[in-house]
Amino acid sequence: MRYSSLFRSRWLALLWSIGILWSAVSFVGSEGGQSDPTANADDGTADLNQIQALVGWLKAS
Repeated sequence: MRYSSLFRSRWLALLWSIGILWSAVSFVGSEGGQSDPTANADDGTADLNQIQALVGWLKAS
């Protein structure tokens, strides 16, 4: 369906926009409460075990 023919009808445009919003909400999720954005944050550093595992993996490759 072409967009120009879609927006000639208000009702089709309304249904189209509801579908877009519905898919966006289902993709992102609609959590009722505020979540802490720093709860799963990582400071970007790797610990020694991770570095040793990576070096071992690179040597084996």
